[in-house]
Amino acid sequence: MKSNQILFLLSLAISVIAQAVSSAENPQGQTSGQKSNPLNCTETQIAVHGECIEAGTCASKLNYFKQKKQNSGADQLPNKPEFGLTLENGNLKVSLKFQNSTGLETALEVANSCLSISLVRFKVGFINETIDSSSLTSVLNTDNSRSWFFLIEKSNFDTYLAKDTQTDFVVYQGFYAINVDAITTQYTKQIASFAFNFVGNMTTDLSTLNNFVFQPKLRGQPVCADAAQTKCVQQAISKLECCGSDSTCQNIVTNPELVVDETIYFKQSITENGFNDGKWHPGDSQITVTANGVTKQVKPKLHNKTADGTIYEIKFKFIANNVTIASDAVLTQSSSRRILTDVQDASAVGSTSSTCIKESTDASCPTDTEVQTYNSENCSGISCDDETSSQIMISIIFFGLMMLSIL
Repeated sequence: MKSNQILFLLSLAISVIAQAVSSAENPQGQTSGQKSNPLNCTETQIAVHGECIEAGTCASKLNYFKQKKQNSGADQLPNKPEFGLTLENGNLKVSLKFQNSTGLETALEVANSCLSISLVRFKVGFINETIDSSSLTSVLNTDNSRSWFFLIEKSNFDTYLAKDTQTDFVVYQGFYAINVDAITTQYTKQIASFAFNFVGNMTTDLSTLNNFVFQPKLRGQPVCADAAQTKCVQQAISKLECCGSDSTCQNIVTNPELVVDETIYFKQSITENGFNDGKWHPGDSQITVTANGVTKQVKPKLHNKTADGTIYEIKFKFIANNVTIASDAVLTQSSSRRILTDVQDASAVGSTSSTCIKESTDASCPTDTEVQTYNSENCSGISCDDETSSQIMISIIFFGLMMLSIL
């Protein structure tokens, strides 16, 4: 059991570190949309529809959250939450804790507060945004930190979360965001979005949460396609298409039967109104695959950029049935260079489907039993990518040694 837990934790490390390295190594020639809104409002103002508006008595609360540009040109959020996941009475409790937050009451606590927060739930890969009906709770802790939390009831695990079933444990993934809006009589403006993907490893009877990890997407104000800020998004809608073995993506394949270890090409194109003029492209992508009892993350290779989209190259290392393939890509423009920042870029999200991923070309789509057996032996973690950089491998070695010393 311990060896399985170590493998799972190493898998989490691969996924998290791979995303960090990929972000740091994202090539020049791309710039995040956040930099396309050049207004320089003062600390007592907020940008609304292309103008700097005085925030009045709400200024201090807004400044706790709203992104700020550093001397380097990078955007940063002044305060970032600590994420937590616990199992309470059989339900999962998700929490975000902010330090030094006295006086930061939202509309949850004070009816006339100028800050409002809302909970959003997504399907895998941050697609299909849905307002979540779960109750958000805000609590001021004794150390002057403030916690926002919500519960995911056990009866909703299989409905709200993506599931990956192994022989001796089960993994749930959730995709959520808590949005922070400034609300006055003059305007309503989103100033931050704390989106995140959490992964929880549980015993098969769901009685114990073995371990967990969060992959946060800390976002400031939405990116806008126009100077008047009338076309603004945190996530731009896109379409994801399977091209099979066609590296030029001239031929689109519908509901294909994919094969383990074969090179498959996918094309992602922006369809969001205002962002589909050829100036915006999907960039660095994270692929999440969900199927019957399977949820895996795959890091694609960027194969080519075309006038109307981005082509990715993917190899799958696991098998599955009734497959949904979702891409959460960076929304980029083609001018200037990308500045490293701790504010996540806006995204381009899209998905496509496949009948199955099977073991060989002449094989039939697998049964659920075959899926569990094959994946438990060949890809038991949330990711089974084997083409990783030396930086990632070094980090994994240190992480593994640390866990072995603990266990």
